[in-house]
Amino acid sequence: MASVPASMLSDDALADAVVALESARRFLDGAALAWLGEVDRRGVTETRFGLRTTAWLAHEAKLPRAVAGARVRTARKVTGELAPVGDALRDGIIGFDHARVLADAANPRNTDELAGVTGELCDAAQVATFQRWQTEVRGLAELLDADGGHDPAGDLPESRLRARRVGDVTVIDGQLSGDGAHIAESALEQVADELFRRYTRDTEHTGDPVPPRSQLLAEAFVELCRRGLATDPATSRAPRVEATVVINAAEPDRVTDTTGTRLTDTDVLLCDAILWPIITNFSSVPLAMGRSQRFAKPHQVRAVNLRDGGCVFPGCDAPAAWTDLHHADPWGHHGHTDTDRMCGLCRTHHRLAHQPDWHLHLDPDGWTRWTRPDGHTFWGQHHQRQRHGPTPNGP
Repeated sequence: MASVPASMLSDDALADAVVALESARRFLDGAALAWLGEVDRRGVTETRFGLRTTAWLAHEAKLPRAVAGARVRTARKVTGELAPVGDALRDGIIGFDHARVLADAANPRNTDELAGVTGELCDAAQVATFQRWQTEVRGLAELLDADGGHDPAGDLPESRLRARRVGDVTVIDGQLSGDGAHIAESALEQVADELFRRYTRDTEHTGDPVPPRSQLLAEAFVELCRRGLATDPATSRAPRVEATVVINAAEPDRVTDTTGTRLTDTDVLLCDAILWPIITNFSSVPLAMGRSQRFAKPHQVRAVNLRDGGCVFPGCDAPAAWTDLHHADPWGHHGHTDTDRMCGLCRTHHRLAHQPDWHLHLDPDGWTRWTRPDGHTFWGQHHQRQRHGPTPNGP
């Protein structure tokens, strides 16, 4: 395939070739990790070359030491206690990055349980964006490690932040843990969403593009600092963080945030924030969110964002904060602004949904079906749920 000039391929052939090469990469990664794991198990590199496996791989393959270390650690897990992950990798079901996430999530307290649900996790990887899937795996690993090493009393020592000046730039790095991490992340995401909406409104007049999420988060950090310095503690109080918590009707004792991360009753977030509870059914579909008029109300936006998790066009990784609510039944044709008749679309796919030759149908369970101009029909996506059942064009 590498010998064929890309310019000679048709659009469809080129797209198919890229996907085929990515699939081939999974088989290569599967073989490479299997053999690397065996090299490490035998101690070949120490005996023959006087180097530990990581140092030898970094030297021979001219890899950064951190990259070589990650490959060796992953190889040890997938050829040992997480053998089902290695099997899925060699079968081309998942890629190296999926295997690394699973390997990093496993520890002596949860490995057996995690290995037992490998099949379900690999199935989920086929329908979810990588970032959503990674969050779900980490959340599950934490649940399976209920007796693990997290100690709330240790949150403060685990929280570190450093700011240093490099030329004209200030470099900030560090980490937060425990309750402080929940509060800081919620505050940053909330203000970044505000800035996104502001830039979106401005671009209609300025024509300037909306900044990437990383820049919005950086500006949100500065904005939070500015607001904090502008608040007089003697006369007023800084705005509290808003947070959405999800309660499943089938498991009312289990409360999570919108990414599926479980929240406990020790979280300061539950005492120090404006909370917006959303109750879902067993399929994670929001319940009892009511009706609105022409434009969706904030509680409806939260409900649809929770259900969809982002743009519902398959393969799009735009987060919920970057989406518009699209009326499946056009408002001008007696459509209703109900949560079960709206879905989240990024600006690009929102415009696509309004093209005359494209059609979008929203099923009662919240799943979208798209029809291209050539008549081909396919399912949309949810970022945190997998759809089961027939394809739009047949079983």
